[in-house]
Amino acid sequence: MLENLLITKQAAIEKFVDFFSNTQVTVQPTGIQGKFYKIRKSAQNFVPMAYTSEAVSVLTVTGMTGLEIITEAPLTFIGATYIDALFFDYCGSVAVDNAVGLIFNSTSFLLSRPMRGLEITMV
Repeated sequence: MLENLLITKQAAIEKFVDFFSNTQVTVQPTGIQGKFYKIRKSAQNFVPMAYTSEAVSVLTVTGMTGLEIITEAPLTFIGATYIDALFFDYCGSVAVDNAVGLIFNSTSFLLSRPMRGLEITMV
Protein backbone atom coordinates (compact mmCIF):
# COMPACT_ATOMS: atom_id res chain seq x y z
CA MET A 1 0.00 0.00 0.00
CA LEU A 2 1.29 3.46 -0.88
CA GLU A 3 1.33 5.41 2.37
CA ASN A 4 1.02 8.90 0.89
CA LEU A 5 -1.92 8.06 -1.35
CA LEU A 6 -3.61 5.60 0.99
CA ILE A 7 -4.24 3.22 -1.94
CA THR A 8 -2.65 0.04 -3.24
CA LYS A 9 0.05 0.08 -5.89
CA GLN A 10 -2.35 -1.51 -8.41
CA ALA A 11 -4.99 1.17 -7.78
CA ALA A 12 -2.35 3.90 -8.22
CA ILE A 13 -1.26 2.40 -11.55
CA GLU A 14 -4.88 2.24 -12.73
CA LYS A 15 -5.44 5.91 -11.80
CA PHE A 16 -2.19 6.84 -13.56
CA VAL A 17 -3.21 5.01 -16.74
CA ASP A 18 -6.73 6.49 -16.58
CA PHE A 19 -5.39 10.04 -16.15
CA PHE A 20 -2.94 9.87 -19.05
CA SER A 21 -5.33 8.07 -21.39
CA ASN A 22 -7.87 10.91 -21.03
CA THR A 23 -5.49 13.89 -20.68
CA GLN A 24 -3.30 15.58 -23.26
CA VAL A 25 -0.16 17.03 -21.71
CA THR A 26 1.66 19.79 -23.60
CA VAL A 27 5.03 21.01 -22.41
CA GLN A 28 6.24 24.35 -23.76
CA PRO A 29 9.35 26.27 -22.81
CA THR A 30 9.13 29.43 -20.71
CA GLY A 31 11.36 32.45 -20.19
CA ILE A 32 13.95 33.27 -22.87
CA GLN A 33 13.62 29.79 -24.39
CA GLY A 34 9.86 30.34 -24.62
CA LYS A 35 10.36 33.64 -26.43
CA PHE A 36 12.72 32.03 -28.97
CA TYR A 37 10.28 29.14 -29.37
CA LYS A 38 7.40 31.54 -30.15
CA ILE A 39 9.55 33.52 -32.61
CA ARG A 40 10.59 30.33 -34.40
CA LYS A 41 7.01 29.05 -34.45
CA SER A 42 5.75 32.34 -35.93
CA ALA A 43 8.55 32.39 -38.51
CA GLN A 44 7.77 28.78 -39.44
CA ASN A 45 4.25 29.85 -40.38
CA PHE A 46 5.02 33.24 -41.91
CA VAL A 47 8.11 32.49 -44.02
CA PRO A 48 6.60 29.68 -46.15
CA MET A 49 3.52 31.79 -46.84
CA ALA A 50 5.51 34.87 -47.87
CA TYR A 51 8.05 32.88 -49.89
CA THR A 52 5.41 30.77 -51.64
CA SER A 53 3.23 33.74 -52.59
CA GLU A 54 6.28 35.49 -54.07
CA ALA A 55 7.41 32.29 -55.82
CA VAL A 56 3.98 31.74 -57.40
CA SER A 57 4.13 35.14 -59.05
CA VAL A 58 7.65 34.39 -60.33
CA LEU A 59 6.58 30.95 -61.57
CA THR A 60 3.80 32.42 -63.67
CA VAL A 61 6.22 34.89 -65.27
CA THR A 62 8.96 32.30 -65.93
CA GLY A 63 6.53 29.65 -67.18
CA MET A 64 7.79 26.85 -64.92
CA THR A 65 5.32 24.00 -64.58
CA GLY A 66 4.91 20.50 -63.14
CA LEU A 67 7.92 18.59 -61.84
CA GLU A 68 10.19 21.41 -62.97
CA ILE A 69 8.82 23.52 -60.11
CA ILE A 70 9.48 20.77 -57.55
CA THR A 71 13.00 20.02 -58.79
CA GLU A 72 14.05 23.64 -59.35
CA ALA A 73 12.37 25.12 -56.25
CA PRO A 74 11.88 22.36 -53.63
CA LEU A 75 11.33 24.80 -50.76
CA THR A 76 8.45 26.35 -52.69
CA PHE A 77 6.88 22.88 -52.91
CA ILE A 78 7.35 22.37 -49.16
CA GLY A 79 5.94 25.83 -48.40
CA ALA A 80 2.93 25.33 -50.67
CA THR A 81 2.07 21.95 -49.15
CA TYR A 82 2.42 23.46 -45.67
CA ILE A 83 0.04 26.31 -46.52
CA ASP A 84 -2.43 23.74 -47.87
CA ALA A 85 -2.01 21.69 -44.67
CA LEU A 86 -2.94 24.74 -42.59
CA PHE A 87 -5.98 25.36 -44.79
CA PHE A 88 -7.23 21.77 -44.49
CA ASP A 89 -6.55 21.82 -40.73
CA TYR A 90 -8.79 24.89 -40.50
CA CYS A 91 -11.48 23.12 -42.55
CA GLY A 92 -11.19 20.08 -40.28
CA SER A 93 -11.67 22.30 -37.24
CA VAL A 94 -14.81 23.78 -38.78
CA ALA A 95 -16.18 20.36 -39.79
CA VAL A 96 -15.53 18.93 -36.29
CA ASP A 97 -15.71 15.17 -35.61
CA ASN A 98 -17.48 13.63 -38.58
CA ALA A 99 -16.52 11.97 -41.87
CA VAL A 100 -15.82 15.28 -43.61
CA GLY A 101 -13.67 16.47 -40.68
CA LEU A 102 -11.73 13.21 -40.77
CA ILE A 103 -11.02 13.68 -44.49
CA PHE A 104 -9.89 17.28 -43.95
CA ASN A 105 -7.69 16.37 -40.97
CA SER A 106 -6.16 13.40 -42.79
CA THR A 107 -5.42 15.58 -45.82
CA SER A 108 -3.85 18.20 -43.55
CA PHE A 109 -1.67 15.54 -41.90
CA LEU A 110 -0.43 14.21 -45.25
CA LEU A 111 0.29 17.67 -46.61
CA SER A 112 2.24 18.64 -43.48
CA ARG A 113 4.72 15.74 -43.86
CA PRO A 114 7.17 17.56 -46.21
CA MET A 115 7.51 20.39 -43.66
CA ARG A 116 7.87 17.86 -40.85
CA GLY A 117 10.66 16.16 -42.79
CA LEU A 118 12.37 19.52 -43.22
CA GLU A 119 12.02 20.22 -39.48
CA ILE A 120 13.60 16.88 -38.60
CA THR A 121 16.42 17.47 -41.06
CA MET A 122 17.09 21.01 -39.80
CA VAL A 123 17.19 20.04 -36.11
